[in-house]
Amino acid sequence: MMRLIHTADLHLKKGEKNRLEVLRWLINNLERFGADALIIAGDLFDNDTDANILRPEVRKIFQNTDAKVIIIPGNHDQHSYSYDYDYGENVVQLIKTPFESYQLAGIKMVGIPYQEKRFIECIKDLPEEIDLLVAHGTLYDKTFIFNYIDDEETRYMPVYPESLSGLARYIALGHIHSRCIEKKYGDTFVVYPGSPSALDIKCVGKRCVYLVEFRDGDLKMETVEVEISPYWVTREFFLFPGAEAKLIDEIREFLSGIKDKRVMVHLDIRGFSEESDRNLKSRVEQLIREFKGKFSDFRIDTDKVQSWSQLLENRIVRNFVQKTEGIEFNLRMKIFEITLPIFNKLLE
Repeated sequence: MMRLIHTADLHLKKGEKNRLEVLRWLINNLERFGADALIIAGDLFDNDTDANILRPEVRKIFQNTDAKVIIIPGNHDQHSYSYDYDYGENVVQLIKTPFESYQLAGIKMVGIPYQEKRFIECIKDLPEEIDLLVAHGTLYDKTFIFNYIDDEETRYMPVYPESLSGLARYIALGHIHSRCIEKKYGDTFVVYPGSPSALDIKCVGKRCVYLVEFRDGDLKMETVEVEISPYWVTREFFLFPGAEAKLIDEIREFLSGIKDKRVMVHLDIRGFSEESDRNLKSRVEQLIREFKGKFSDFRIDTDKVQSWSQLLENRIVRNFVQKTEGIEFNLRMKIFEITLPIFNKLLE
């Protein structure tokens, strides 16, 4: 039996001490998880310069465990590894291209470092019966790729589902930061753990890593929350004309209900306001002052709020609004939420 923690995309960077603390937390908790190894599926560092600066400190962190730390290069730290670089005696760098094999506790592993080529070109001569394959690239699965990742994340070492079935029991991927993703192709589990730190505003929800257990022919996996890592909560609010005070009360109620002190909040307000830009800005600034001490980061975006009076200058819109006057308030607001942005787009 072997247990391991799978993570990726820590993007360690000079001046970002919280990211180093997350790595330290992972190393210090490996024994608690009963893990024999920590797998880092690329982009341990934000860039090669940061790797050179932080390597001594990272080596000290790695030395706090007897477990193996197995690393592959990602697109951000592609040149940060060498057999001449000392990361610690317990660290295994899988850096040979197109792939490198390694065995631990009877588990056959293969690491595919990030390369400027397609994934399928890297796996032509892979050995059979691989238990764990580690790689860093973009999985082109149509069920999620356009919903959860942006253009920047789709450019690197494309991985296609048809090449994965039967390739290994568990494929540990890195490259997508925002969230964890689990897929299964045939008998092969494919997992992105997401970044264990909230690198940017797209990292919504609690940060996690994967605990994977290989026991004979069985494979078990579960997410483990990174208990010290802050995370983003985002929500969109629609502003109905004349309901500015009601919206502020709704936002205040939402914010008051958040109890986790790690939460960072981003609110996106869109819609139409009867008030001047100055008055609406004043309401928002008061709300920010009220909750500023509750969250480590708190942002409200009002760039998508537009002038109601300007929209009503159009006769078609004005007539439409008048015809909805007899409709129940909540239903009328729902109609506005759907239709007014369309009117506004057509009138641009």
